[in-house]
Amino acid sequence: MLIHSVIPQNLMFPPEMPASQIKPCRYGYVECIANNGGFTVSRLISTNPLAYLDPNFAPGSKFE
Repeated sequence: MLIHSVIPQNLMFPPEMPASQIKPCRYGYVECIANNGGFTVSRLISTNPLAYLDPNFAPGSKFE
């Protein structure tokens, strides 16, 4: 299939993301990416606004 577009190809077909896992936490759920025997926070899924202010659940932090 040929697509004629002004949008760059990497925006139309983004690169593959690493497999993630959803783990429960005290605020709701955390989406994590496994690396080097641990997990790194990818995003927080919560209805509690205070959860997003907790630096332990910031994207890029280690999840235990």
